[in-house]
Formats: sequence, structure tokens, C-alpha cells
Amino acid sequence: MKKDKEFTRNLGFCEPTLVERFGEDKAEAILQEAARLYDELRPSIPSFKSAGNRLLFKMMVFVLPLYRALVQETSKDEAFNITRECFFKSLDAGFQTSRVLRTVHRTPFLLRMFRRWFIRNINTADEPDGWKYSKLTFGKGFLYGFSVERCGIHTFFNQQGAPELVQIMCEGDHYVMKYFPKGVCLTRKQTIAEGAESCDFHYDFE
Repeated sequence: MKKDKEFTRNLGFCEPTLVERFGEDKAEAILQEAARLYDELRPSIPSFKSAGNRLLFKMMVFVLPLYRALVQETSKDEAFNITRECFFKSLDAGFQTSRVLRTVHRTPFLLRMFRRWFIRNINTADEPDGWKYSKLTFGKGFLYGFSVERCGIHTFFNQQGAPELVQIMCEGDHYVMKYFPKGVCLTRKQTIAEGAESCDFHYDFE
């Protein structure tokens, strides 16, 4: 596999948090260990044809080697909390550095069109290690709704013995709502990570 620029970029977003917690020298050691662990992990990462599956995996998978590197330096609870903070900062950085992403997420029409393409792209590929969605729905009084019938990152993190990290990904869905159009909120009553058969997403106008 080629060097993963997305992984390196996401680690870079984590550096200020790690420096604040551990100091420059230890932070650098943690980042180097995370990079080494990622190199070990890469043969296990699924290869996807779907652009949507590739995007989701690159956005999320970096937290696993980071978490493993942190566990070598601190408690699991603190490693989990730092990993969560770093993941959220990577989400912020994604929006802050992409004008297109910000524009799409503050425009209801563009959001609907993007979500329609995204779900069609992933469902058409129907890759067993990736995501699978139920039909996207639109309606008066809400932005859109859909269900996740299969979650690729849930499957992968469980295979890797780190199911606890899926919670951070689920929290990220709520965290990024600040970039959605004003007045839109996410309602979700169940998730695969909590033992349900699917994750239900409903984006309502308040």
C-alpha cells in the first residue's frame, strides 16, 4: 500500500492535544508509535471500490493505532478520552480546511444531493466489509432520514479487539451537527454498537 496521506494528516491534527497532555518529546514518541502501529495494521484494512466506503474508513481508522499507542503511556480511560478529543479535532479540521465541505453542510439542498449520492455509491458497491444503508427518505419538516444496516468501522474495530472505539465514532455524528444548517438536529434512537440491528438517523428541523 502507498503511504496514507490522510492518516498522516489526521495524526498532525492530534499533535497539539498530545503536546499539551504529555509534552513535546513524549507526544512525538506517541505519534511515531501510532505510525508504526498503523503500518502493522494496514494489511488488515479492507480495500474498497466504493469512494464512500474509502472516505469513511480513512476518516475513522486512524484512531485505532493512536489509541493503542496512548494505552502504552497512560490508562485505558485516559487513552480513550484523548482519542475522542483527537478524533473531534480531526473532524473540525476537515471542515475548517475544506470550503466545499462547509458549503455543502450548510445548504439543505446540497446536503440532500450529497447524501443521495453517498448512499447510492456505497449500496451499489455492497462491499461486505463496508457500510450498507436502507433507502434514503425525504419529507416535509425534516432534512432526511436513513438507517445504517451494516457499519464497516464497527465490524473492523470488533475484529481488532477494540469495540469501545465505536462509541467515539457514534459521538462524532452528533459532534458535527454544528456544521449543519441552523435548526437541524440529529435524532437517533438506536445503534449497532449498542446491540441494535441497525442505526437510525433522522435529521429534523427544530
